[in-house]
Amino acid sequence: MRLPFSCFNMFLQLPSSKSISNRLVVISALTDKGMRIDNLSESDDTQTLRACLNSDLRHCDAGLSGTAARFMAAYLSLRPGLHVLTGSGRMLQRPMSPLVEALRQLGAQIEATGPQAHLPLRIQGGTLHGGTIHIDSRQSSQFVSALMLIAPCLDEPLQIMLDAPVPSMDYIRLTGHIMQQQGADVSIGQDCITVQPARYKPSDTQVEADWSAAGYWYEWIALHGTQPLLLRGLRLESMQSERLSESVFRRLGVCSEAMPDGVRICRQRTTLPDTVIEADCSSMPDSTLAIVGACCGMNRPFRLSGVQNLRFKESDRIDAMIHEYQSLGYSLYTMNHTLCYDGGKQTPEHQQTISTHDDHRIAMSIAPLLGSRASLMMDDARVVSKSYPTFWSDFRAVCASSDHQEA
Repeated sequence: MRLPFSCFNMFLQLPSSKSISNRLVVISALTDKGMRIDNLSESDDTQTLRACLNSDLRHCDAGLSGTAARFMAAYLSLRPGLHVLTGSGRMLQRPMSPLVEALRQLGAQIEATGPQAHLPLRIQGGTLHGGTIHIDSRQSSQFVSALMLIAPCLDEPLQIMLDAPVPSMDYIRLTGHIMQQQGADVSIGQDCITVQPARYKPSDTQVEADWSAAGYWYEWIALHGTQPLLLRGLRLESMQSERLSESVFRRLGVCSEAMPDGVRICRQRTTLPDTVIEADCSSMPDSTLAIVGACCGMNRPFRLSGVQNLRFKESDRIDAMIHEYQSLGYSLYTMNHTLCYDGGKQTPEHQQTISTHDDHRIAMSIAPLLGSRASLMMDDARVVSKSYPTFWSDFRAVCASSDHQEA
């Protein structure tokens, strides 16, 4: 028997934001007495960064974490002694050169043993000066955030000149906001960031839920939303740039309502206009994959611009999505740094195992599209632990609840 819609109000306790957590643990390490951070992320990325910060610093392994690698390169440049910073897998191929060159401008002694300043790096830590530096951060906003985080510990003001428009500029604003909350003097302009040499004044804080994680449940509601879903710990008024995806999912029929303990999402019952979804995804790169999954599952054509930096993530996410969605019958293509889909679906010739490309967001974004078959069709379901260790248990709970609703 179908129960009334209002009888169901499934909830999930979302993981805490790893973006906020990662910035806070670096700030804590840079202060004399540290600070208490409640609800710290349990993601692999945050745990890797914490392990590096809590090690003897002589040999730091960032694993697959771009955030840990970039933040530690800046942090180790300040710490006396000889340090080796390395990583594994694709992290040994991901961009580091703009950050290495910027740190050298500040007086850092860094020897790149890999090609094009890739990891591993040999860093002779010591005193850095401030001044004005130029940086090309088109490949990653993390280069700028890494410099900003150490800037309050320099003896002179640091002025960072952005030589080109920065994708994910909101992530830089997030860094500045967190630094200001912890007593730093930060000013962010359109192409210039200034940080004064005012030491952090740390205060205890609590990390909010992760908007990047929320995107997969917005995708689920868009595709299967037979009941509301409460995302505990999430804030509609958040500094996380991934919150911008909420407006795109609204056009896909997902409504959001602020609640005392989170955000309640549900699907509209009205017929949606059959229009092309157009969006600039440069400030919400993590949510782009969830938007792709929702649109394909709904056969909604899209044109998503600002996606070029997805090629420099844990995988080349553009090529990975094109390949895996093709295997599911969806034809994606790129045109002028825009990811496109014209709608429709072909019947796949045969069912095959989906490759996660060692990328947590590929796995989590395709899961709602596949429904209860998701974990059975993926080559490495464990990869989600990089950002969302409890994803599959949450996914099974939501699938079971949805099946019960349809019974």
